[in-house]
Amino acid sequence: MLVTGATGFIGLEVCRVLSQAGIPTRAMFRRRHRGALLGPLGVDLVFGDLTSPASIDRAVQGCRAVIHLGGRATFEPIDRLRPTLVDGTRSLVEACERHGVGRIVFGSSLLVHGPSDGLELTSASPTNPVIDYGQAKLEAEAVLAHSGAVSALSIRLPHVYGWNDLLFGILRSRLLPFPADLDARFPHMHVTDAALALMAAVDQSVTGPLPIADDLTVTWRHFFEVIETYLPEVQILAMPAKPIELALRVADRLPLRKPTMLASDTIRGWNLDLTVPPETMKQLHLQCRYPTIETGIPAVLDESLPYRWRHPLLDRRNG
Repeated sequence: MLVTGATGFIGLEVCRVLSQAGIPTRAMFRRRHRGALLGPLGVDLVFGDLTSPASIDRAVQGCRAVIHLGGRATFEPIDRLRPTLVDGTRSLVEACERHGVGRIVFGSSLLVHGPSDGLELTSASPTNPVIDYGQAKLEAEAVLAHSGAVSALSIRLPHVYGWNDLLFGILRSRLLPFPADLDARFPHMHVTDAALALMAAVDQSVTGPLPIADDLTVTWRHFFEVIETYLPEVQILAMPAKPIELALRVADRLPLRKPTMLASDTIRGWNLDLTVPPETMKQLHLQCRYPTIETGIPAVLDESLPYRWRHPLLDRRNG
């Protein structure tokens, strides 16, 4: 099994659950110093870059399947996202076809949709991305869909949360400015459930797009209320979205602007109102380990011991 994007937030958890299940795993990494995160898991490490077809070709050799999580996981303009998310996915598909890899499970996003207007999103729901990250994911899905030799499933993930994600990273400072409508609904999922879904999908025959989430879509207000129940010292600062979005739209055009969690598309994504039906994991013959944020968020805090994790966007080291 090959995992691309193995040192990212979700990728590292996928490698962990694969290792615990005793599944031989090859973890592809690009930044050498981050490869050390995978050492304790006992996985096979392979250097690879989605902009280097030769390195991808080498990485897939001998693998029966790929869990594809690589690519820029940032809210940036489409021209910065396409080289890895779209062109890199195309190179991965071509390499899989050459080496007889039969299955790709792609970590896509619910952000390929526009606002659902209260309707529950399914595989048949129309796509209408309003941010470039969603557009890039949708284009990558199209690349996978046009591969006749490889069985491909695009799992459209919700907001995946865990102690090592960027949102909880900001919450550690005890203050989270949140420029969005707190009453907008958004689906969520604990990172372990996301990893288990990606792993389970490898051995199933379903193809095409598949939206998943935990069993209860909630508002951002409720999400933060649950956090404040356990972390009363945390302050959520609700802010007007539109002026901040406009200011960030100007900042996004700066040529030397580094990847960041806070961009104009971040604000637009947070303000989307999306709903997913309950028990979507049954489509993969699974049940959520953490079916709602009421059980998932306390489990995240159980794992909140000091840990030398640094999110890729905050890891500015070279090498």
